[in-house]
Amino acid sequence: MVLPNFKENLGKYAKLLVANGINVQPGHTLALSIDVEQRELAHLIVKEAYALGAHEVIVQWTDDVIN
Repeated sequence: MVLPNFKENLGKYAKLLVANGINVQPGHTLALSIDVEQRELAHLIVKEAYALGAHEVIVQWTDDVIN
């Protein structure tokens, strides 16, 4: 069951995480290690990081099936 407003809340969470938790600033490089099952969250984190001026976002995908 998907919770109501899940995508909207996930977007808000990604924004909070990038702006306040990670504190991405213009020119920063962000390295993100995240499981492939969390790809939707990863996409939102990358989007928010670039919106805040990140120079580069490096994503390292993990997968429990093949790791």
